[in-house]
Amino acid sequence: MRIVNLNPDTAIGASAWFVEIEGHRLLMDAGTHPKLEGRASLPRYDLIANEDVDAIAISHCHHDHVGSLPVAVRHFPKAHVLLTELSYFLVERVLHNSVNVMVRQRDEMGIREYPLYSHDEVDDIAALFQGFRYNREVEWAAYHKARAGFSSPTLEFVDAGHALGSAGILVAVITRASSTPAMFVFTIKQFLKPPASRIFRPMF
Repeated sequence: MRIVNLNPDTAIGASAWFVEIEGHRLLMDAGTHPKLEGRASLPRYDLIANEDVDAIAISHCHHDHVGSLPVAVRHFPKAHVLLTELSYFLVERVLHNSVNVMVRQRDEMGIREYPLYSHDEVDDIAALFQGFRYNREVEWAAYHKARAGFSSPTLEFVDAGHALGSAGILVAVITRASSTPAMFVFTIKQFLKPPASRIFRPMF
């Protein structure tokens, strides 16, 4: 398993984590840094520029976790986007609001790089969004891998109580070396091992 932190800062910033596990690739969160402007606020997508991301999972709709989602989809056009059911109903409104703010900052502050994406781009990617209830296992392998018969990893959104629609993300996969699912938990702030009540083979 490979995990890459794409946050451009060492503190809380543009949340984005790349995970590669058993040949499947997942991007968890696609935020913007709240204290940086322009392209400097984006995650380091350049670090995984040559990767084919299967899916993007969003933990919640705060800008430091979802603010660069259209940019992420631009980088990884084959990925489908997974959210909680509540976040699904919020995400388009949040992203359209981001466009409005960036346009105003361009005009008032002279930030020529803004907006980083447009209203049309938000509308275009909305068809990729899929909303799921808490505590439901969701297969997230790329469509062509699923059609080819490859076993798909799963993820499960677990209520985090942080904000409306927020979730920790439990990821599980059957590895080539074992029939027991290997699991890890992505919380809003960090990676953790799953609860002791879960059966898992640690990969840390």
